[in-house]
Amino acid sequence: MNAAGKIFAIAAAVAALTTSAFASPDHPADQAATQAGPRGPSILVASEDFDADTIPRGNVNFNRIQRAIIDHMAGRGFKIYDETAITMDRLPQGRVRRELPELLQTAKLAQAPIDVIVVFQIHASIQNVQYVKNTKVPHIRVDGRMIRVRGGQDLTGFEYGEDVDLDPIPQACFTGDQIDRQCLLESVGTQARPFGAAVGDALAIKLASFLRANLDPGVSVPEDSYAATGHRGPCNELDGTPYVLRIRDFNAPELQRLEEAFTSFACYQHYKVMKQVPSLTEYWYESRADQARIVRDLQFVMQYMNVPGSVSVTSGNVIILEKHILPPHGVDVPR
Repeated sequence: MNAAGKIFAIAAAVAALTTSAFASPDHPADQAATQAGPRGPSILVASEDFDADTIPRGNVNFNRIQRAIIDHMAGRGFKIYDETAITMDRLPQGRVRRELPELLQTAKLAQAPIDVIVVFQIHASIQNVQYVKNTKVPHIRVDGRMIRVRGGQDLTGFEYGEDVDLDPIPQACFTGDQIDRQCLLESVGTQARPFGAAVGDALAIKLASFLRANLDPGVSVPEDSYAATGHRGPCNELDGTPYVLRIRDFNAPELQRLEEAFTSFACYQHYKVMKQVPSLTEYWYESRADQARIVRDLQFVMQYMNVPGSVSVTSGNVIILEKHILPPHGVDVPR
């Protein structure tokens, strides 16, 4: 069997081993997954409150709406991570008036591997009631959208509140023309939480539908759960995740054999060369396999190719394959 044939055979063996490990209903790992319930992407819920017209992070009504979004998405079976818990050892805390680029970087630098970030905005204002003196009503609109942290794909969005009429602000909150802030927060807060619930519920349903569309053919999805992503195959539920494969010090024949191998991995979708200069080649590699599995398969292929080196991972889904340049036989290694 020639070298290319061996590479294809070894890639097929890797795929077969991992597929059987995940897909067999009798396998202990699959039984554990079944007992654990449906799987899904790891989600972070955060607010883009840079606009001065939005309610800032930390406001009591902000907290109520955010809590409602989280509760309803978690109630649908999705994994929601607390931002403070997964960033407190790495990033400054308590920042407000943040823009989208900062939120995306926060998700990338978090200790937990975040797949999707839910970004929401709360627009609030107080308006006079037409034809009725000394009467004001609050107006609230919540916009939410979901973005894949790796690759930046905009998944879906939802807006609620534009056409919702809220109760007038109680007269007890007024002292002349002035409105008592605490009274205003309490009266508006009791009406604000359903806004977050509506957004969280809609986003959960939309994300579950997106995941269903990307499941492998033949995989059944329980209809009694919107977050029914209990995919038992070897591939992730979300469409292909982009990775950067940074290859150092591989020669042309070794690169060719490596390409033959990683395009044969299970869950592979697409690749292209991003950069190629002497001693460095970078690939854009899309796969529905998780990062740990790709790293393991690449380590296995490097061993099979008898290429001495290492496989390492950096933030941002960059996987580095570095060949160790060894001295030729008969030449002493400097001490």
